[in-house]
Amino acid sequence: MCKIQEPLQVDKFYKPKYEIHPKRSAVEVQDIFKLYGDDYIARYKLNSIQLKAIKDITECRTSVMGYNAKECSDCKNIEFAYNSCRNRNCPKCQGDEVPLEGTNDMIG
Repeated sequence: MCKIQEPLQVDKFYKPKYEIHPKRSAVEVQDIFKLYGDDYIARYKLNSIQLKAIKDITECRTSVMGYNAKECSDCKNIEFAYNSCRNRNCPKCQGDEVPLEGTNDMIG
């Protein structure tokens, strides 16, 4: 028998930055890099691939990456869709790519 889940109860004083989604947390890797990325880069020696990953994740789906705009023909409302970084380490770009059940990702 299927049960309908109750909506998530959130403390009235806690206001998350993002809407809480069942598959995603309220804080994203991008938020952590925006807050602490510069300090982390200054403290540790990173290679160019790691630096590029931090930069890409920080800028992913923001105006820095550019956008596509669509206008509604009825109400003339404009919706913007920001471009993604497509970095293989980015959880926004690669996080939803889960292998299908029964498929083999190994080539052999």
